[in-house]
Amino acid sequence: GQDVCFNNKYPSGGGQLDVDNTQGYGPEHYFISAGRGDRVLRGDYFISILHYSSQGPVNCRVTVFKNEKLVDTYKVRLSGSGQRARIETVNF
Repeated sequence: GQDVCFNNKYPSGGGQLDVDNTQGYGPEHYFISAGRGDRVLRGDYFISILHYSSQGPVNCRVTVFKNEKLVDTYKVRLSGSGQRARIETVNF
């Protein structure tokens, strides 16, 4: 798998990070769409977030959709730089 982030907005597996606010606390938006012509590879897609800033704790909200339907909304607090949290696994 690949990490999708500010320096990998267009992963080889398809999709894109089309909104990436690097000057603040978001939002960020990644999507992949067979209807748009992306190759949606079968398998698990792991959704995670990474505290990238040197600032202190941050509260995050992650909203996950699959096939244009809401899967869930998660609220996560990351305590410091380098902390990663796995949010959801979506299978296609």
